[in-house]
Amino acid sequence: MLHRRLAFAMRTRTRALRLLSVVMKPVPAFATMGHKCNPLLRVYDSTAGAYRLVCEIDAGRDYTDADCSVIFDLNKLDVVMNEDVTVVMVHRRRALGFVKEEIMFRFSFYVGFVEDYQLLLCKEDLDEAYKDSACRNFDPRFLCFCSFEAAEYERKEGIDDMWSGDTFEEFLQQAEANRRRVEEEGAYLEGVASATTAVEATPTGEAFTEVR
Repeated sequence: MLHRRLAFAMRTRTRALRLLSVVMKPVPAFATMGHKCNPLLRVYDSTAGAYRLVCEIDAGRDYTDADCSVIFDLNKLDVVMNEDVTVVMVHRRRALGFVKEEIMFRFSFYVGFVEDYQLLLCKEDLDEAYKDSACRNFDPRFLCFCSFEAAEYERKEGIDDMWSGDTFEEFLQQAEANRRRVEEEGAYLEGVASATTAVEATPTGEAFTEVR
């Protein structure tokens, strides 16, 4: 019962986080001749029940064998997310004046499940990347790291975790009903224990007459 109540609380919790950075290391290899990739980051948020593009960031250059990591700095963009989020990393391949996009990897998460304002994912956690069993594009030690901070209204005193009014009232009602049930069960068990002690302390005949 406890784990169900906790799951209910976590699923209905609403909060807002600001995405500060997305880092991937080592650099995926989706190009040839010393070049690895030309990454483009897209972030989608499902606020209001429909996914919308929150931001699109171009790394601005081709990454090569000399680069150890790719860092997308979002500090100045104010990318605030509230519910389900999908992050897509794209490689842009240029040929004959045309640009063709190829999804390197993507992943989704719920903002309420982010702990300590950090999200660390390995290759096996990423859609598309986990399929690269031969490690042609991704190093087996590949990691994607996201850092966050609380949005401004979460920092206000007493509003660390935001709840919708109806959901919070429903949770309080369920918590109160569970508390009363636990008290009733405790009282019942205490009565059973007292009766058992009384039976053990008296002769069998008297105890049977008393209980009956």
